[in-house]
Amino acid sequence: MTVLCHPKKGVSQAVAWVLLLGLSISLALVVGTWLSRITEDTGKEIVSDTLNDQRCADTVLVLKSQSCSSLYNTLFKNTGSFNITKVKCNGQSHFLTSDNSPLAPGQESISLSTCFNATLGVTGVVPFIFFDGLETACAGKSLSIRC
Repeated sequence: MTVLCHPKKGVSQAVAWVLLLGLSISLALVVGTWLSRITEDTGKEIVSDTLNDQRCADTVLVLKSQSCSSLYNTLFKNTGSFNITKVKCNGQSHFLTSDNSPLAPGQESISLSTCFNATLGVTGVVPFIFFDGLETACAGKSLSIRC
């Protein structure tokens, strides 16, 4: 009498291959989705930064005059292409016009006496522009005022 044995060795190998293939495909989908989101976000940041850099390239704020007396008065002029909404110096925002409107190209500012830090002897002034509904700091166009 002949007894037929069915070895289960082949079945367990097939199950292992199916599981390995399924896990590999699942992992590839997760990593692919993650990478597509990362590249999309990075692309949006690059476009936004590039637009800000282009806008700030045409933003020019020059120091028209400066007095290092007890009041430390400074007078600025906008020689760029965009309206400058405000400047930030010593961590505080300052408007450049008496009615708090933007400083138009070619226009001179009111005298600012609060923009200078006497203890440090130097102050950085960063211009801000308003374009397409966004206020942008043009840190690359900042001025250093020394007395």
